[in-house]
Formats: sequence, structure tokens, C-alpha cells
Amino acid sequence: MRFSVPSVQIMVSKSFETIKRFPFVLFSAFVACVAGIWLVELEFSTRDEFLWLSGLTFISVLGISFFFGLKTLSESLKLDTLKSLGVSVLGLILLSIYYFFSYDKISEGPDMHGYRYLLLFLVSHLFVSFSAFLKNQSIREFWGYNKTLFLEFLISVLYSAVLYVGLSIALLSLDVLIELDINEKRYFQLWIFMTSVFNTIFFLSRVPKTDCFDKEVTDYPKALKLFVQYVLIPLVTIYILILYTYMGKIIVQWELPTGWVANLVLSFSIAGIFSLLLLYPIKDDKVNNWIRLYSKSYFLALIPLVILLFVSIGTRIAEYGVTINRFFVATLAVWLSGIVVYFIISKSKNIKVIPISLCLVALGISYGPFSAFSVSERSQKGRLENLLYETGRLSDNNKVQNSDIVLSLDQNTEISSINRYMVNNHGVESFQSFFETDINSLLEGSRFKDLANVSDAEKVTQLLNVKYVGRYESVESTNQDFFNFSTVRNSPVSIDGYDLFFDNLICHDGLCLKSKIYDASEWRFYYSRENDTFKVSNKENNSASISFELFPYVEKILSEQETTSETISSTYLTLNMENDQLAIMVLIDDISGSLENEQIESINSIRLKLFLKEKQ
Repeated sequence: MRFSVPSVQIMVSKSFETIKRFPFVLFSAFVACVAGIWLVELEFSTRDEFLWLSGLTFISVLGISFFFGLKTLSESLKLDTLKSLGVSVLGLILLSIYYFFSYDKISEGPDMHGYRYLLLFLVSHLFVSFSAFLKNQSIREFWGYNKTLFLEFLISVLYSAVLYVGLSIALLSLDVLIELDINEKRYFQLWIFMTSVFNTIFFLSRVPKTDCFDKEVTDYPKALKLFVQYVLIPLVTIYILILYTYMGKIIVQWELPTGWVANLVLSFSIAGIFSLLLLYPIKDDKVNNWIRLYSKSYFLALIPLVILLFVSIGTRIAEYGVTINRFFVATLAVWLSGIVVYFIISKSKNIKVIPISLCLVALGISYGPFSAFSVSERSQKGRLENLLYETGRLSDNNKVQNSDIVLSLDQNTEISSINRYMVNNHGVESFQSFFETDINSLLEGSRFKDLANVSDAEKVTQLLNVKYVGRYESVESTNQDFFNFSTVRNSPVSIDGYDLFFDNLICHDGLCLKSKIYDASEWRFYYSRENDTFKVSNKENNSASISFELFPYVEKILSEQETTSETISSTYLTLNMENDQLAIMVLIDDISGSLENEQIESINSIRLKLFLKEKQ
């Protein structure tokens, strides 16, 4: 591809042509830019009040690729100006509907809304790849067009990056040399402008017309062949051989595959297909007979790996049900199977099948009763209902009730895990069918009024009359081989009468590391595991020191808490000591250690804040 630096006049002229050709694309880029700059300007504490602005930013970014695809589709179908405008307006209506129902959920709602946005983002970009070729049947032009888009995108990113660095240095120079006191936010806002408006205009100005492609578009870069032939394909082949070796180990040892092998099979299968796509225009050249042979062998070699993929993801689903990620993997497994079969039996081997089929699949699993989110919620909720029925927590009409059945640790752990997943990915509303009263009012009720920092998953688990087990709690910790206590965050503590503050002291055995000290004096903090002694002393005045033991405080906490791993009130973890020289207050953020026969064996780690006053 010919690479040249355009003059300012040419750039201005092309900019006006681009605005005329892609008005809706640039409108989306401009809205995304303004909304993004506005968001940066807001104080972090007030951003929850501007979710509409955050949603506008996300959906405007989505509109850039979506409107680009609609425009190239209109051009390829040779629609007149009025019909082309109608297509774009229809796209604007669809985006507006999506905004109306999702603007406040994409960034702050359950994770499913973020996943759905990413799916639609993928759909819009896949749509761009084939929107200009629904009527045009030339596979070589289809390949060349997408190659051109990709290379032009890289060039536009390079221009934008160089210009951003140059302008940032200019701003920094004005700040340092002329002392203009430029706010740090301006650098991020400049980056938003460069990546949204400038990068989009520059890229669009170099997009070829869809009604005619010159030789430059369909040319095959020699460097690309060398890269694919000597770098990409060998790497993919090596990893496929590794997967075959692993598959042989499974057969010999007769054990089920691990869960993450599914990601490897998908990653390298798709990478191999991408490699063959890059070589597609030259596969029929006589000097490149190896490409046809490799392509046929490659798809045949994928068959056992696809079977391994189904076994891996099927095992996980059978054991733990469907999650959003597992649904994605299973869907990609089905799609990959279809692609493998198509390229083995098809004579035409039309590469447009790849982006078109993947686009339709991604769109299909985004909405509806068979979407990734609906299937996942039904699956996990079904697992939860079965566990609650088995333990008497659900009545015949599917409502929560009290039960005298004591749950095992495994049951508590599994229910807690499901609840965390449901709350994080589908929201607390997914539990509403278990309660007569609105679940949000239950979570905000008097039962939890003093637990503002406790997660919704823990609250929901309590509402289901089940003991919550944290993500990192283990059988060992529950059996009291270990203890771990931490303070409920943001608990107010009176600091009246203290002069110095030491933040985030981390102690193991020996000197404590200190991250912030708001005083010029040098103080020394030391904890000895052997003697269970915490000591504070002044390096310049050895007589100014104080020491105490921690075991008695931990023993008191253990005697008053139900389990050995809790988030508890700061009252339990606030220690006050004084002598003739010093008065200190210790606020323990986290403390953990080991137990033996329900007695403290050692304190392994402490993280704390310390307030100090030196007496005269």
C-alpha cells in the first residue's frame, strides 16, 4: 500500500468530503467526544448522577461502527440519497431505543449489560466487514477491502498517537515554562478528542469507495505472506501439537480435561483460521500449493480438538450449570464446528461465511429467551432452587421459608457462590420470585441498616436463611485452622487528642512497612511473631516507646464471633494504649493468622493505621 503524507489543503478538502459522505458516523464520534470530555470534567463522587452521560458515551462509540456499516451497505446497494438517509435514520432509532433501555446499566448495572454491549460492539464491527459485499460477490475484492480497512486503521492510529504525543508535550511545555497551570484532566480530554473525532475523520477520509476498487486495494502485500508463512502458521501449528499431546495424555490417563483447555482450543483454532484468511488471495497460485494442502489438513486436524472442546465445556456445564462465559464458549464451539464442516465439504469455500455467520450468532445470543443471559439466569436459578428445596428453604409455592435443616459447609459454599454470580451478572431482581415483598426494600430494610458495606450477595444469602461463605473462605478456615478479621469500611472513629497519623502499616515479622507519614519525625514500628509484641518507638529518643501484645485482643474477637473469617465492626479492632511517654490508637484494617486446637498459634499478617501523641 502506498503511504504518503498528505498536505494540509488535501486534508481539509478530504475532511469536507468525508463529512458529506459519513455525516452520521461523524455525528456519533462528535457526541462520544463531547460526552467523554464532559465525564472527565465531573468530580468522581458526582458521576452516579450522570449515568445518562456515561451511557451516551458508550452508545455513541457503538454508533461509529454501526453507522459506518449502514453507509457502506447503502453505497453497495446504490441507494439514492433519500433512501440512504432513511437507512441511517432507522439506525439512529434503533440506537436510541437501546440507549433508552440501557443507558444507566452499561457501566453501573449487572455485568450482563456490559457483556451485551460488547456483543453488539462485535456485531457492529463484523457488520462493517461484509456490509459492502452483500451484493458484490467478488471474494478477492472482499478480502482486499477488509485488508485496506485494517491497514488504514493502523495508519490512522499511528497519526493520532504521534499527534497526541506532540500536543501533550506542547501542553506540558506551556505548563512548566510559562506556568499556565494546565489541569491534568486536559491530557485525557485531548486523548478523547484524538481517538474519537480526529482518528475517525482521518480513517474515513481514506476508506475506498464501494462501487469501484482500484488495483491498490486488491494487491497482496508480500510482507504479509512472509509474516503468516514464517511466524503465525508455525506458532499455531506448535500449539495445536501441544493440544494433541494433551489430548493423548487424557486418553492414556482417562481423565476429564481441565476447564481452561476450552479457551486454548478456541483461541488457536480461530487464530489458525485467521492465518488461512490472510493467505486466501494467493492460495490458488501454483507456487503456493502448500497453502491448499495446509488448509485442508488444518480443518481435518481441528475435528478431534473440537470434540475435546465439547467434552471440556460440557463437563463444566454438567457440574456447575450454564454461566454467561460458558454459554459463550459453548456457542463458539458450535460455530467452530459449523465452520470446520463447511470448509471441509464446501467446494466454493466462501470466506464471507465466517464474519456473516459469527455476526448472526453474536446478535442471536444477545437478546431473547435463548440469549446467553436468559439461559444463564435460568440455569443458575434452577440450581439454587434445587438446593433450597433440598434444605427446606423453599415452600411449595416457591417462596422462602424458615427451616431447621442444618446445611453442610459444601451446601453453604455452593449457595453463596451461586448468589454471588446471580447478583453480579443478573442483579438482585433475579431473586424476586422467592419473595412476596420487593427485594430492594428488603435489602434496604432495618435488618441490614448497619451493614452498608456488606455485599448484596451476602445480604441475599441471609434473606434465603443460609449462612454466607465468602469467595476466599476454605474448609480449613471454617474448621478454625486459620483466622482472618477485617474492619467494616468507612466506620467513623474519634481521633481527638492525637498529633501524628501513620497510614497503611503492613506488618509480618520484623519492621513494619509504612506508606505515608505525616510528620518529619522518625518512628519505628516492629512486630515480633515469636514474642507476640508490637512496639512503637522513636529512633531519636529511645525512652519514647510503647509495646503491647495482640493475642489477647484476637482471643476476645474469636470468643465473640461465630466464625473465624468475618468483616466486623471497627470497635473490635480499635486498640488504645498509653504510658508516661506516649498515647497511641491502633485501627486494625486486617489481621490474619493460624490456629491450633482452636487456640492462637501465630499472627501472620497485620495491616493497620496508627494515631500517636507524644507526651511532654
